[in-house]
Amino acid sequence: MSFQRNKSFILLIATAVVLFVASPFLQQFAIAPQIDYFTELALLDSNRTTDYPSNITSGKSYPLYIEITNRLGRAADYTVEVKFRDINQSGPNSFNHTSSSLPSLESFKVSAADGETVELPLDVSFQFQPTGYMDSLTLNGKTHNITTQLEFNVQKNNYYGNLFFELWLYNQTTNSLQYHERYLSLWLKLNT
Repeated sequence: MSFQRNKSFILLIATAVVLFVASPFLQQFAIAPQIDYFTELALLDSNRTTDYPSNITSGKSYPLYIEITNRLGRAADYTVEVKFRDINQSGPNSFNHTSSSLPSLESFKVSAADGETVELPLDVSFQFQPTGYMDSLTLNGKTHNITTQLEFNVQKNNYYGNLFFELWLYNQTTNSLQYHERYLSLWLKLNT
């Protein structure tokens, strides 16, 4: 009887060791792969690189591209909100996961299948005075009055404005757009 008990004990330990050694291999079959669902958002220049303008000249046109890649595991409808601000106005807040309270200059609706990358071409130009007064912004041929005086940055010895793009996602459950906690920001120095 002692031999039988030792045999069972040895068999139990051998089985535990085999399962322990084989567990990483068996885990691939037993556990479904973890998938992160997200949306990629990128701002590109006319050459499809990240060498976008930072020094702007009044009246000059700047071609930009926004790329949205859907990795949500389903088709999605997005809206890109275009906004402009000076240093004293509110922008999106990554820490609080909130969008800017500023009104949109323009909105672009984009639909993307799962895994699809959609490119949104933008042609942007700014009209401003040497005193830092921003008259308007033209986006794809449509002029938007901004009429704001930008604050002079003493440390950088110039006027700066912030063009930014917020990504909103259509929620099918609530039938409403929700801020998708993604935005692109482009600080611009006015060549005055």
